[in-house]
Amino acid sequence: MKFAVTCVENGQTYTEETFDELVDLYDEGDIEDNGITLDSISVDLDNTYTDNEVTSMDYITTIEDMQDLIDTLDSIESLDSEDTNKLESIIEYTGIGYGNGYDVVSNYENIDDYTYYDGYSFTQLADEFCSEGLFGDAVQEVYTDNYNYLDMDYIADQLKYDYTETTYGVIANN
Repeated sequence: MKFAVTCVENGQTYTEETFDELVDLYDEGDIEDNGITLDSISVDLDNTYTDNEVTSMDYITTIEDMQDLIDTLDSIESLDSEDTNKLESIIEYTGIGYGNGYDVVSNYENIDDYTYYDGYSFTQLADEFCSEGLFGDAVQEVYTDNYNYLDMDYIADQLKYDYTETTYGVIANN
């Protein structure tokens, strides 16, 4: 993550390397809490997101807000590869950008609202569901005994009503 924050009171700009200096000034009572402006921010997942793609920058106005954002972005950048793929899938599904209500942070905060199948296509998911019996015992029996009777393309096509295939896998909003 990279960011630049300007302290309104002293006119200084602080980055991820120097932000602790700003916190120290606040802790010592040399500056007020509500006097910062978030100038720029970026976070790297598989893609790089910047500024309002990361979060609504207008709402980061205090040192505490910035510390909370840094903690959240640290958590995001520490995700394992499957959870990173899940977050990227959610971003692809919801869209991202200023004004539509979705950004990296809001999608991350709602990550548990989605079911995700990492690396799956609709056809692979249809195959998985049939083998696990999720479409009923009869389908699982046909799958096991005579796979050729199943039209996997049709089953995969039907999944489109409840799931979305993304670059990273298949996702569904719970």
